[in-house]
Amino acid sequence: MDTKRVYNATHCIFSSGVPLVARSRLPRYVLPLLILYADNARPISGRTRLSNLVFLIQNTITELSNYFEELYSVPSNSSKPYSSELHNDLEILDLREYIHVAGSYVDPENIMYSITSRGIRFVESNVLTVLPRDVIKQIDEMKRRYLGTKSLDMASPTIDYPRTLEQLLEAMGHSGPIFDLSKETKVADEIRRYLVSRTRDIARIHAQILARDLKSCRSAYCVAMKIDSLYTVLSDMNRDIELGIDTKRLLEQILRDPSVVKVASGIPDITQLPQVIEGRVQFKLLQAVNDIINSWIEQDVKPAMSRREREAKKEISKHKKRKAIEIALIISLLTLLMIIIFLSIM
Repeated sequence: MDTKRVYNATHCIFSSGVPLVARSRLPRYVLPLLILYADNARPISGRTRLSNLVFLIQNTITELSNYFEELYSVPSNSSKPYSSELHNDLEILDLREYIHVAGSYVDPENIMYSITSRGIRFVESNVLTVLPRDVIKQIDEMKRRYLGTKSLDMASPTIDYPRTLEQLLEAMGHSGPIFDLSKETKVADEIRRYLVSRTRDIARIHAQILARDLKSCRSAYCVAMKIDSLYTVLSDMNRDIELGIDTKRLLEQILRDPSVVKVASGIPDITQLPQVIEGRVQFKLLQAVNDIINSWIEQDVKPAMSRREREAKKEISKHKKRKAIEIALIISLLTLLMIIIFLSIM
């Protein structure tokens, strides 16, 4: 990413010197933020799906142009409406922690976009007071209808996603009356394997993200903020997908990932994390899982810190030995040089 370009864009969008509430119209980036806020802040999976929804809404609700400074330019390829403008705005919203982007741009259709608590406060304070209620309602209904489809084709959003166990089984190729999972062992095993595999994928992706985010932390408070943000996203996602994933267990899997433990063990006061969480009201959600965090500190982080200390001591010892050998060689060479000089004089 071009850091200078992102900085300039961020400065233009978020720090133009004109507060949002003082502008006559809303800036462009508010639209994807508002869409992520709609339908009870339901996350959106896939860059194409989010792009489709943004263009569907801005092209359908024509009065949006009365409330926005500008809208996104329509891409030339209508079958895959990728927009560099939208992509840049999403990067900036992520950078400013208004949204959370889970996944990798290498695989854009598996990216999960969700609005953060900061983004929610922003929308409720600065956007909902500007847009008419009927416009907000239209956006909410269009998002709910669009995400209730299997197809990414905007022209035919008519097929509902499975919402019950029976619908899920039917979508997997099983038909008949109400299923008895105690008898349908093959079906039950298939569902269990599917959920376990998806949980592992979610844990792996979020572990990579958390390890990356913790690299910028220098205190236990910063770590608490990062974990709180992660756990909020997991809880919201579990609620919206309605698959009954054990978010506590999922958080534990993420924390115990070797990459997360390695980064966390390098933070000086990381062992104070349970006390930091327990003593602050803003970490109320994390306080319910503080036993998991405390166990993670004791069983994973502290041993990793001990290993780091031992490795550091070994490195120091090796360094001292190398220095001693170098000094001994220098002394030997000087002694040899003196002997040669003495013999030459004789």
